[in-house]
Amino acid sequence: TRYGVKPALRARLAENILEAHRQGRISATILRASDFYGPGVTNAMLGERVFPALLEGKKVQLLGDVDLEHTYTYVPDFARGLITVALSAQALGRAWHVPSAATLSTREVLEIAARLSGRSLEISALPGWVLGLLALFNPVMRELKEMQY
Repeated sequence: TRYGVKPALRARLAENILEAHRQGRISATILRASDFYGPGVTNAMLGERVFPALLEGKKVQLLGDVDLEHTYTYVPDFARGLITVALSAQALGRAWHVPSAATLSTREVLEIAARLSGRSLEISALPGWVLGLLALFNPVMRELKEMQY
């Protein structure tokens, strides 16, 4: 796909899982979410480096366009969604999307967090084109670049 190998693989896996369910080989439900935030979240856009830095009055360092609208899913909401579909026979054989927070830019999310915590916000963002350049030489950056859609 135009987004890369991983998103195409995810789509193919979902199709295979639902087809196996339709054929009666497995019982399956798929639950989808956006980028996670909340307790225990580490390797994510709003992961372990973001809120602690904000609360400590440090510069928040991010990758990509912080003004691009994005959807985030609160981890406890995802957990409730998992429980709901796991306990419902009617959920079987379908893909579900967990309700998420309103779509806002990452900057807007952090501005809300700063206002609620009484902290000032300073953001340092690595532009997408720099990430693309780094991806040419660094495998970790290459993986991150692929998921920046």
